[in-house]
Amino acid sequence: MHVNRVLRKLREDNLVTFRDGKVIFDDFDGLVALAEFNVAYLDQSGPLLR
Repeated sequence: MHVNRVLRKLREDNLVTFRDGKVIFDDFDGLVALAEFNVAYLDQSGPLLR
């Protein structure tokens, strides 16, 4: 149940879209800020299709 609430909140905040069994990252920078994630940790600048 908790996962569903989190996914709904991400959709409501326009951070992600779920369509045809796929997740679309509508606002990658917003997701990074929300998670307080350091993208340098993965040695890349973000998704391949930015």
